[in-house]
Amino acid sequence: MAKVYFFDRLPAEIRDTQLLLYENNNISYLRELEALEKSLSHMDHLDSCYYKMSTLYYGISVTEKTIEWCRHIREGKVLKELTAK
Repeated sequence: MAKVYFFDRLPAEIRDTQLLLYENNNISYLRELEALEKSLSHMDHLDSCYYKMSTLYYGISVTEKTIEWCRHIREGKVLKELTAK
């Protein structure tokens, strides 16, 4: 994400390509996390791994939000809308 900070300096075509690549990488990562969630859901005594599982769900939620953020800025929507509840 730190790289995105400097996208204002890039030509629009390169910026759009790089942002889409970042979004697609996050989509792939989300699929991996969801597959991990599915494989772990069959474990016995899952409740004994509460805090470990919490980090998995946190990762899923952050990655989903990152994908949403990428789409929002690729579409040039109003940035303030990102914080609207």
